[in-house]
Amino acid sequence: MDLHSSIDAMTDRSPFTLVSDRAANLATSPATPMAAPMADIEAAEQMLGLFDTLIGEADQKVLLERFHRWASRCGLADSLGFTAAGNQQELMFGEQRHHRALYQLAIDGKTLGAVTLSRRRRFSEAELTLLERALGGLARAVRLAQQLAHAQDTALHDGLTGLLNRRAMDERLSHELLLAKRHGSALSLMIIDIDHFKDINDQLGHLVGDEVLCRLAESFRGCVRESDLLFRLGGDEFAILLPRTGLSGAADVARKIRETVEHVTVGLSTRAGGVLPRVSIGVADLLPGDDDKALMQRADTHLYHAKAQGRGRVCISV
Repeated sequence: MDLHSSIDAMTDRSPFTLVSDRAANLATSPATPMAAPMADIEAAEQMLGLFDTLIGEADQKVLLERFHRWASRCGLADSLGFTAAGNQQELMFGEQRHHRALYQLAIDGKTLGAVTLSRRRRFSEAELTLLERALGGLARAVRLAQQLAHAQDTALHDGLTGLLNRRAMDERLSHELLLAKRHGSALSLMIIDIDHFKDINDQLGHLVGDEVLCRLAESFRGCVRESDLLFRLGGDEFAILLPRTGLSGAADVARKIRETVEHVTVGLSTRAGGVLPRVSIGVADLLPGDDDKALMQRADTHLYHAKAQGRGRVCISV
């Protein structure tokens, strides 16, 4: 495969869609053309250099930054802005200029986002053609990055409640514990269990049980800070990791959760036999010498004692 065939294979635009206002940005008089064969070879070499930097990269922001660096080095653009589909926040690289070329990137009918390229002078037809071929390669790289990010996000979240799952808990607990030890900051963990959840499932069915899980997960969200981490560990068991929070502060949050849950009803009204879920909570804070297993075990032990004391309780010590 020759140089041009390699570029064509990487930038085949059959499923790739560009919607642009390129005509408004064309130079009124073309730049002095170089010999056609030399221009083709130079463009092909530039494209190969670009794709060499994009291949294998899975971080969308890094991909866009590398594309901007390439376009800037080739004199094609001074700035690049990107707004992902469904996201209002624009990523911006470089300093915005007066003349702009706007593109909507889409592959197989799926919109990936909008790209804005700008520079001081208008774009020539040849420059826009080169940019559009390059954007074809960028679009494929961005799609792969977005697919990977979605897969990773799905792998770390509970499909029913939307909370982080047990796998995420294992990763984040170790990470937060290291940060707490490094900075000498507090860290607390609470484990929450829904009382008599098996009876709810057995008597009212799993659909009601699922609704209970979702309603309680939502109530937990309303009781914590954005920096706190909520997990569904499995079944009717949840956990909340509270960075920079000591035992007393975590106990206050646990009591707030317990009181909030007392006002949650699912299904029919209470007089008509509606479900009134209750929770037991075990709380532990990080102690010198703790690893993640020790902290988890202590919170679990406190949960066991909370349930043994009559359920619907908060236990912070034994």
